Amino acid sequence: MPAATQQVVGSGPFSYILLRYALIAAAGILFYFGLLRTVASARVAAAFSLSLMLFFWFGWEAHHSVSHSLAIIVAMLALWLAALSYCDRLSLARAFGLGLIIGFGIMAKWSFLLVVISLGMALGLDRSTRRIFADPRSLMILAGALLPVLPFLLWLAALDPDVVTSRVAIVQPGSALGRTLEGAMDFISLLPLVFLPWILVVLGLAYRSRRPPVEEQARASTPISIGWRI
Repeated sequence: MPAATQQVVGSGPFSYILLRYALIAAAGILFYFGLLRTVASARVAAAFSLSLMLFFWFGWEAHHSVSHSLAIIVAMLALWLAALSYCDRLSLARAFGLGLIIGFGIMAKWSFLLVVISLGMALGLDRSTRRIFADPRSLMILAGALLPVLPFLLWLAALDPDVVTSRVAIVQPGSALGRTLEGAMDFISLLPLVFLPWILVVLGLAYRSRRPPVEEQARASTPISIGWRI
């Protein structure tokens, strides 16, 4: 994706900025359409999409230091929408489009395969969506996924195996359990920062729009009568 952008606008900071803000805009748009699949209100979907600016990670970090994560977010949202669209109506075009999204997501980050496997398991457990695995048109998903990945695989096959193995990341010292626990603690400690200040705004709005107890609602809806007091 960065190389394709540089082929169009040239190398330099402009291509990087163009790609980054295109991904940010795509994330906001896809969040809107994703919310429309879960709620019946376009206003709620639009409000959530705009509220992304209140997330510290999205409103600040995404403009400065995040690159692959933005591509993964866009790919995950597009994957979910395309998968639901294909489940709604099976067609060769929708299957191929779903495969293209999978392929581009894999090229954004190899860990995207975990997202694809998780979604596939969820679709397989649901009675209304598991039919896609028995439909022959679903083979077009594999064809679409292979198309973006194939050039990279051909390039990788042409390299010297010794060069490839020399570039493999060296395993960090320490036990796997220790590294896992350290990563989990970092995740737990950083998670609240992701939702700031959005969570504070939500709590403030929830407090202002809180509903009275059921008893108070019942008394408020009961016609006032003072005849029984006399």
